[in-house]
Amino acid sequence: MTLTDNIMAATGNTVVINISKDGGAFNLASGAVSFLGRGWYSWAGHTWDRDTRGELAISASGGGMAQSDFKYVITQYGPFSVFDASSKVMGIGSGDDVYYSDVTFNVDNTNGRDEYTVNWFRNGSTLTTGVSDPTLQVIKRSDGSNLIQPTGLTEIGSLHLFKFDASGIARTSAGDAYISQVQATINGTTRTWRKIFSRDN
Repeated sequence: MTLTDNIMAATGNTVVINISKDGGAFNLASGAVSFLGRGWYSWAGHTWDRDTRGELAISASGGGMAQSDFKYVITQYGPFSVFDASSKVMGIGSGDDVYYSDVTFNVDNTNGRDEYTVNWFRNGSTLTTGVSDPTLQVIKRSDGSNLIQPTGLTEIGSLHLFKFDASGIARTSAGDAYISQVQATINGTTRTWRKIFSRDN
């Protein structure tokens, strides 16, 4: 927009872009600016302009033009690049282990209970040793209150699978969603996982 009225489109001007990376001082951007027409300009941002994660503040100005300011958030992979999951997912190196947990929920109306079965994995394989102090917590999605306070799980035989059976007021209700949170100490580290579920699934 023109500086005189901030309404009319500013056409054919030389636009200067200054940027601030993650709260740093403003510096001249590397990318070139070109006029598209009808008051629109294009900024070909250089990779240097977006090589810092965090807030990117952009200030565009020019002779006879009203200054325009914008803010964006630069992520780990950059919003203008193709995300390569094979090389960048979670920043995991070749020597790192990936842990996760699966919580199976079953409604047993015959016996009047909700059944939770928990299985832990490392690098895609079921863990058969090394899991200690496993607990389950069930949170109401509606208000964040506990349906089930953190409670210990019982191992099923010697399978290193764990279970908990809820009855009475600790049972889920139809039409509501819940968050199961399981926690255990694995290889000396306390690890926590969450999963959204409902009895309607």
